[in-house]
Amino acid sequence: MSERIVFESWQLVFPAVGIVLFMGVFLWVVFRVTRMKRPAVDHMLQLPMEQESSRPVSHVRTE
Repeated sequence: MSERIVFESWQLVFPAVGIVLFMGVFLWVVFRVTRMKRPAVDHMLQLPMEQESSRPVSHVRTE
Protein backbone atom coordinates (compact mmCIF):
# COMPACT_ATOMS: atom_id res chain seq x y z
CA MET A 1 0.00 0.00 0.00
CA SER A 2 2.85 2.39 0.69
CA GLU A 3 3.84 2.10 -2.99
CA ARG A 4 0.64 3.98 -3.86
CA ILE A 5 1.77 7.07 -1.92
CA VAL A 6 3.61 9.24 -4.43
CA PHE A 7 4.71 12.70 -3.37
CA GLU A 8 4.28 15.14 -6.25
CA SER A 9 6.06 17.84 -4.30
CA TRP A 10 8.40 17.73 -1.31
CA GLN A 11 5.98 19.96 0.61
CA LEU A 12 3.43 17.15 0.77
CA VAL A 13 5.76 15.26 3.10
CA PHE A 14 4.91 17.61 6.00
CA PRO A 15 1.19 16.73 6.23
CA ALA A 16 2.05 13.03 6.01
CA VAL A 17 4.58 13.34 8.83
CA GLY A 18 2.06 15.35 10.86
CA ILE A 19 -0.63 12.71 10.49
CA VAL A 20 1.78 9.93 11.43
CA LEU A 21 2.92 11.86 14.53
CA PHE A 22 -0.67 12.62 15.55
CA MET A 23 -1.72 9.00 15.14
CA GLY A 24 1.30 7.82 17.10
CA VAL A 25 0.61 10.15 20.03
CA PHE A 26 -3.11 9.34 19.96
CA LEU A 27 -2.48 5.60 20.02
CA TRP A 28 0.09 6.01 22.81
CA VAL A 29 -2.44 7.95 24.95
CA VAL A 30 -5.17 5.39 24.28
CA PHE A 31 -2.78 2.59 25.24
CA ARG A 32 -1.78 4.38 28.47
CA VAL A 33 -5.41 5.03 29.42
CA THR A 34 -6.49 1.47 28.79
CA ARG A 35 -3.59 0.14 30.87
CA MET A 36 -4.30 2.36 33.92
CA LYS A 37 -4.88 0.56 37.17
CA ARG A 38 -8.17 1.09 38.99
CA PRO A 39 -6.65 2.99 41.99
CA ALA A 40 -5.15 5.54 39.60
CA VAL A 41 -8.51 6.01 37.88
CA ASP A 42 -10.27 6.44 41.24
CA HIS A 43 -7.66 9.00 42.30
CA MET A 44 -8.20 11.03 39.12
CA LEU A 45 -11.96 10.87 39.60
CA GLN A 46 -11.54 12.62 42.95
CA LEU A 47 -9.44 15.51 41.57
CA PRO A 48 -11.25 18.86 41.45
CA MET A 49 -12.03 20.28 38.03
CA GLU A 50 -11.67 23.91 39.12
CA GLN A 51 -9.83 25.82 41.78
CA GLU A 52 -12.26 26.99 44.46
CA SER A 53 -11.57 30.54 45.53
CA SER A 54 -13.56 33.38 47.02
CA ARG A 55 -11.84 36.16 45.07
CA PRO A 56 -13.32 37.26 41.73
CA VAL A 57 -11.85 36.00 38.50
CA SER A 58 -9.70 38.67 36.87
CA HIS A 59 -10.61 37.89 33.25
CA VAL A 60 -14.37 38.41 33.73
CA ARG A 61 -15.68 41.94 33.26
CA THR A 62 -18.16 43.30 35.75
CA GLU A 63 -19.82 46.54 34.80
